[in-house]
Amino acid sequence: MEARAVKANERVNQIWLDEATALHELYLQGRPGGRRMFLNFKDARHLDLSGRNLPTAEMVAADLAHSNLEHATLARANLFGANLPHAKMQGCDLTRSDLRGANLSDANLEDAVLHEADIRNGFILVRDDDGNLTPMKDGNTDITGVNLSGADLSGARLARVLWPRTNLTNANFRTAKLVAANLSNSDVRGANFTGADLTDANMSGCIFQGAMLGGAILNNTNLDGADLTAAHFFPAEIRFAHIKNARMPKDLASLDRTLQEIIADHGRWIDSL
Repeated sequence: MEARAVKANERVNQIWLDEATALHELYLQGRPGGRRMFLNFKDARHLDLSGRNLPTAEMVAADLAHSNLEHATLARANLFGANLPHAKMQGCDLTRSDLRGANLSDANLEDAVLHEADIRNGFILVRDDDGNLTPMKDGNTDITGVNLSGADLSGARLARVLWPRTNLTNANFRTAKLVAANLSNSDVRGANFTGADLTDANMSGCIFQGAMLGGAILNNTNLDGADLTAAHFFPAEIRFAHIKNARMPKDLASLDRTLQEIIADHGRWIDSL
């Protein structure tokens, strides 16, 4: 069995991919002839990797648009700058994978596991005709139109990601790092943000019904216009957040004093203990 070497940007077919997967399995088992999968800069669009066991695979800037990765194991895989628009990734295990700068637009990551994955922005530099290093693209991790409902993003690194208008219902962001992230106008109903760091994050217009925010860091978080009815949090936890025009739980919204005054007083009481 021998998956022939291919050049950067060369198109690979399903036969080559199946052979490379088999060699990767041998590599994982420490058996003779095994070789880690290197799909770096290769064109593997529309191909099938569903259910495959590919932890630690190298897929830097691989083109996997419209590919099938359902229930594949890609734990600790290197997908830096990978192109994955419209990919089927339901139930995919991406634990501790490197997805910096990846294009996940319109991908289906429902119930995927991204525990401690790195999904921050990232640049791939290439040399131009004059020998100067220039970025291949803008470096932003693109998840426009992605479905992350039910996904496990606990402990994930998501600082400064641009994820507006995203389906994040029932997603698990427990202890995730979302500093300066933009999740504005996203649907986060039932999501778990327990212990997450949302410092400077833009969560304006988000639907938080049933979401858990206990222990979350909300320093300078933008919650303007957000729907916080039936969200689970303590008033003191949002005392440093921006909550203009936010829809609040009935027991807070119905009080005569402004919410900011109530939160400020409660915070001062906590600090005095």
